[in-house]
Amino acid sequence: MTLYRFLAAFILVFYSQFCFCKTMVHSPSKTFITKKKKKKLNLKKKETNVTQKTESPINNSSDEKQNEKNDDDTFFSRLIKLDIPEKFKLKEIVVGNQNAPKNLIIYFSYTCPHCREFHMKEFPKFKHKYIDTGKIKVEFRNYIDDQGAYEAAQIIRCVCKDSINDYGKLSELVLQKQKDWLHSDDPANFLIRIFTEEGISENEVRACLKRTDIGAGLMLEQKRAMNDLQLISMPSFINDKGQKHVGAITCDELVQFCGL
Repeated sequence: MTLYRFLAAFILVFYSQFCFCKTMVHSPSKTFITKKKKKKLNLKKKETNVTQKTESPINNSSDEKQNEKNDDDTFFSRLIKLDIPEKFKLKEIVVGNQNAPKNLIIYFSYTCPHCREFHMKEFPKFKHKYIDTGKIKVEFRNYIDDQGAYEAAQIIRCVCKDSINDYGKLSELVLQKQKDWLHSDDPANFLIRIFTEEGISENEVRACLKRTDIGAGLMLEQKRAMNDLQLISMPSFINDKGQKHVGAITCDELVQFCGL
């Protein structure tokens, strides 16, 4: 099986297995699992395991082996083991003066509510005061933590053709419509309509969703985010000293974090 075909099958099979910071979208429709509900389900599972351990240590040992096997089959464990050639590395999306004295990396997901909050409320202030004035440049990297995030990133990367302005415009548009998108009856088609309403043909959008080369690039970056940087929640920020901040942040806090 070629790398392209493997990636396509890999994404379809394993995206439904995980969610970290938000509602989980199952393409093409229907099921929504909130973080709070998932925690509750996990808590019940843990309580069940504790009871089994007390009543029957032998059975629990068998259960632990089964759990370890299941862990080996998760999306993240399989992605880390996947060997993706460097040739699929995507071009960096950098906003600001390339020669700015400071650098900031932002990992974000299109389906993450905290990412939406930051990009809508805090980033415009930060951009106006510090990016547009040449004090810092910002590199945006996609974090792929569910299928909706993957499809949005794949379409935007495809239709923008490395245009920083188009990337920013479409990313902002998707984040603006995030709530309606994720809570629609058909998230997959709603996402496509977001782009067609901007004058992009439906055929082009659907063709972008088949671009496994872009998918490979997104998976390569995702692998680095998880394996090298140990990032598991969004948004995440990395300053030019290599320090990390994970989670919500205000403009003032980001200024301090960047040493501006």
